[in-house]
Amino acid sequence: QLIAAWPVLSQTTTSPLLKELCNQCIAANSIHLERLQKIPAMLSRQQTTISCSAVTVIIATTNNFSSVANADDAVTITALKLLHYFIASYQGLLMMANVLQLPGVTMLLNETLSELNDTVNKLSHITLAGASNNHR
Repeated sequence: QLIAAWPVLSQTTTSPLLKELCNQCIAANSIHLERLQKIPAMLSRQQTTISCSAVTVIIATTNNFSSVANADDAVTITALKLLHYFIASYQGLLMMANVLQLPGVTMLLNETLSELNDTVNKLSHITLAGASNNHR
């Protein structure tokens, strides 16, 4: 679901910097998905897919924000919500992997968690730069 969200956000934004970040997220999410797909094999389990209604709701709220904010603000708010939701999910998985003493799984989750945190930082810099430019 997260992978599907970024192209929508990329098409919605008018900011070249936000569009570039969304496109970087599209590429990064493919890598994140590959990592996640390795975990069931590491645990000798079959892969299962679970849909998350929270992600669907977060994405749907983009349209609600569009009526009270410009498109770039709506994209920024939605992107931050998605990123923080997934960071929290990865932190929960990481905690379980640590408790179960699964170093290979821990390593994969840490890589993705680090990349998600980096993306939040980039988005914050873009947002702050945009706010500074709007008040000049």
